[in-house]
Amino acid sequence: MRSYIKIKGRNLWKLCMLAVLGISLTCCYVLVEKIDQPTTAVAGQTITINLRDSVNTQISTNQSPYPQPSNFVLAFLAPKGWDVADNNNMTVSYTSSLGNGNMQLMPASAIEPNSKLTWAKAATAKFGIGKNLVNDVEWVVFQSSQQYALTNGINITGNIIIKLKVGADGNNTYYFPEYVTCDSFDGYSDDTYWNNGKIYSQDNGPCLLQTGTNGDLHDYCNPQLTSFNPPKSLDNEFITLTYNNKLTPTVLSNTTNVYLCVDSAYLSDGSAITNYCVQAEKSNLVQTTPTSGLFNLTIWPRSYFGLTASQTLTKLVYHITDQTGTKRVGYGGVSGSSSPAFVYKFGCK
Repeated sequence: MRSYIKIKGRNLWKLCMLAVLGISLTCCYVLVEKIDQPTTAVAGQTITINLRDSVNTQISTNQSPYPQPSNFVLAFLAPKGWDVADNNNMTVSYTSSLGNGNMQLMPASAIEPNSKLTWAKAATAKFGIGKNLVNDVEWVVFQSSQQYALTNGINITGNIIIKLKVGADGNNTYYFPEYVTCDSFDGYSDDTYWNNGKIYSQDNGPCLLQTGTNGDLHDYCNPQLTSFNPPKSLDNEFITLTYNNKLTPTVLSNTTNVYLCVDSAYLSDGSAITNYCVQAEKSNLVQTTPTSGLFNLTIWPRSYFGLTASQTLTKLVYHITDQTGTKRVGYGGVSGSSSPAFVYKFGCK
């Protein structure tokens, strides 16, 4: 299944694909014709994403520098575990009325001109994690191998072709891809030369569901009652559990004292630690503000569960309870003693 998006009047592919503008504009009409992106994929599959656009340029010839040669830049948001920048898990090419070519990874030392940060860090600072709800995604930046300089009054059509191998981390993932295009001269500039236009363009595709593994589903599209930061860690790192008590009605909706109830903490040898479903100070989640409905608890798992040097945690199975322990909430907001548990797995990816 593929999703087709047509948007008019937004400055979303200002460069067309090759339309790299390092000079000022007096007018520019931009049409995002289509984002052709699958909504499902299977782990190990290489999917194709096509980005099509067009642009008309009107450039003042008395402005300096004129023209300014520049590379076309594409920043793409992907799950960290997919290793998009490694092992050729993503390649980018293009066709256009100005010519065809390939894109390569932005050099790690290259600096985005506005923020003075590297291009990936600048994208993170400006665009965050897009529409995703979990900070387990990263920006990967590509630039065209060629430089281009535009002239006045040209109509450009182009197509970006992304080949993306999904699921490198062995987990199932549901997330929002995000796309940003700009030129290397202007970068992620907010300067506007006409109406509500911007130098860069930004848009997201539909949520992409990747399945096909025995791993957990990492759902970054839909709101979650509980989450951990970082989303993936080892048992020797501090982790913060967040519980959202306002996301959906539950038996804990009117409760301000909530607790972590660990039903089982599983070890690498297959055994499990129990008796950690307690309502005590060490398991008490604290509300961030008096009315936020967001409750946090930071723990160091090795200390919390009293592990020995030879023991390693692999998974936590847990609920959230009130102070009495009788009101329990599990996955999906289901209440009761038999409600499905939340699960957190330890690991680097």
